[in-house]
Amino acid sequence: ESEGCRPKMLSKVLIAAGVAMTAAVIVAKRLKRAKKPTGLIRVTYWAGRGRCEPLRCILAAAGLEFENVFLTVQTGKKELEKLRSAQALAYDQVPLVEIDGLNLVQSAATSNYLGTRLGLLPSAAADSYLVQHVFAASQDARSPLLSFPFSDFPDAPSPEALDRVRRECHGTKGLFGRYAMKWEAMLQASGGPFFLGSAPSIADIGVFEVLDYFRDVFGKEETAQALASFPGLRRLLVATKALGRLADHCDVERTRYATWDPAKQQHCAWLGYATAVRATLS
Repeated sequence: ESEGCRPKMLSKVLIAAGVAMTAAVIVAKRLKRAKKPTGLIRVTYWAGRGRCEPLRCILAAAGLEFENVFLTVQTGKKELEKLRSAQALAYDQVPLVEIDGLNLVQSAATSNYLGTRLGLLPSAAADSYLVQHVFAASQDARSPLLSFPFSDFPDAPSPEALDRVRRECHGTKGLFGRYAMKWEAMLQASGGPFFLGSAPSIADIGVFEVLDYFRDVFGKEETAQALASFPGLRRLLVATKALGRLADHCDVERTRYATWDPAKQQHCAWLGYATAVRATLS
């Protein structure tokens, strides 16, 4: 590495640190104005990403502590029936987020509630629309990843299943073939690092989560290659992970998921998660 490159690299690091600090201050101020939720926040779902992970990431990015209640092979069916009997699930489905004395279900409605409640969804109509459509697109983009653990159930996902998901993500209607290009253009227009410039929102968290999910499935090297032509998205990933306690959630708390393989130090035990889901719902 040349001596001339070091000042430039240091400058980039300092800029990234400054952006992250500014964003963290914005989130903290918004949460203070909104009044931080009191009491226990509980999230009920299986020990994997599924439809719940974007919601967990929103809570973590806002700096909130929450209890994960995992539905397991042994306890899932009983716990789900208990919630249904208590009428805690409006449509008998999880994820369930218990906050502010409410039982929040339906992922889209829950993400909007959390965004509004935690200062991560703007009040201006045009800005709110932008944030909501980007978040909705991130949920569409993660569909192939969402179904991947179940690809060859009751067996673990095969290499062929992995290739199918890869093709879908890079296809004309997939994560990188469609969505990443659109998001990159929006980030360039906003000046970044977020879709609303310096103000983070659930849009950034949704996009962060799906790209981070891709990394869990395909690894750091392949993800870096896929993002090589998307500097705005790379910057968003760094800035978003610095929000609240999101880094701790990603790097520490997720090691408790059924998908985590401690020997390999990565998420690749997809069958354990899929088995828990099927056992609960069977």
